[in-house]
Amino acid sequence: MQKFTTSILGILILTTGLSAAAQDGTSRNKESLALHCSEKPFLSVSVRTRNRDVVPAIKLSLTDPLGRWQGDPARSPRIPDSSYGEIVQIPNLPDRSRARAIEVCDAEQGVYKLGVEEEGDELYVVDVTADAPNADTVPSLLLHHIAQKGRIGHYQFRLRITDGQVNIKWLDRTGHEQMRIEINEW
Repeated sequence: MQKFTTSILGILILTTGLSAAAQDGTSRNKESLALHCSEKPFLSVSVRTRNRDVVPAIKLSLTDPLGRWQGDPARSPRIPDSSYGEIVQIPNLPDRSRARAIEVCDAEQGVYKLGVEEEGDELYVVDVTADAPNADTVPSLLLHHIAQKGRIGHYQFRLRITDGQVNIKWLDRTGHEQMRIEINEW
């Protein structure tokens, strides 16, 4: 049985550095970290629209278990070997696989804090996916939202890898693991 990981590693191709674009007014494309992270734990937090044809007007921020940061606004200390920006998830369908993502190669195990800031009014999906070398499955956590300009969501999840098996779970406000933390808006 072929692992879903192969699909994820093969489809994440281009990344645009949002913070660099904001600083100099240009966009720069670079390869996804997933292509270079097959031997280490990999974490992706992305947002996409229903049809995946545009990148939603959503800002993301992620804090790892060691207190390091990636996303918007930029902060220090930055998560090493991480990126933030627009990606095309399927190279053969670039107009139908667009997303904004934070990717982390050599992701730490533990509790992550996720910030989601809505700037538009479209339907979108938050997708948290993790992988590790020799893992049989690639778990994913999803939230379906209808953006409300100015709304900010704060979430926590735990990444755990045991005997090559990857486990990610949402955490409620008290830190208890949950399969579901809210009712989908669409």
